[in-house]
Amino acid sequence: MTMLTINNISKRFGGIIAINDLSFSVGAGEVLGVIGPNGSGKTTLINIISGVYKPNSGRIVFEGRDIQNLKTWERTRLGIVRSFQIPSIFKEFTVSENLAYSLCFSKGYSKTKALELVKKAIEEHELSANKKGSELTLFEERLVEILRVLLLEPKLILIDEIFSGLTAQEADKLGELIIKNSSSSKFSMIWVEHRVKELIKYVNRLIVLNFGYKIAEGKPDEVIRRGEVIEAYLGGVVLS
Repeated sequence: MTMLTINNISKRFGGIIAINDLSFSVGAGEVLGVIGPNGSGKTTLINIISGVYKPNSGRIVFEGRDIQNLKTWERTRLGIVRSFQIPSIFKEFTVSENLAYSLCFSKGYSKTKALELVKKAIEEHELSANKKGSELTLFEERLVEILRVLLLEPKLILIDEIFSGLTAQEADKLGELIIKNSSSSKFSMIWVEHRVKELIKYVNRLIVLNFGYKIAEGKPDEVIRRGEVIEAYLGGVVLS
């Protein structure tokens, strides 16, 4: 079953082409990785699918429905949920308040119901419910960001460079948490990441963007060894 289909989308900012005639699909339960050098269009793609940007051309179909004209919050309620490169944490709120606010705003839950769901999630992941956003480490901020996404009961998660700034051990811990939940809840993912070596441990398929064009697609271990990918993104060094 196909969860998401991207048909020939393009996005321009003035004279700059950010995405050029891009097409691909994501299957139900599939984890699709997207890599590319800075400025290749990765975050623009996430913004288009989530509804922040509207493409200049092309179609986006989610579970058989054209979502081209839906607002961001409407897509969220359909099950398309995203994370951000810079975690969207309210510094003056506690961990519990941050997560509950997201549920109330995005899902329309009552405060009581939201706090009940949040309490369970926090206990399972050994976070301090009363710790302020301003007191969190970067890893804890990213953990809260992922818990926010998971609590929204997603069908499709859009992950934007969640490993940025983390140690290798922290990235592994977060990656395992994401994949564990993906396996149990069977949601699909489009996972944009700069840290290729860590990303390929978790994805089923890989797409490579360069200057808004798709230059490669396929199995991760094969894609990263292609000459055009090494030239465009990996600096001439093949990952082992």
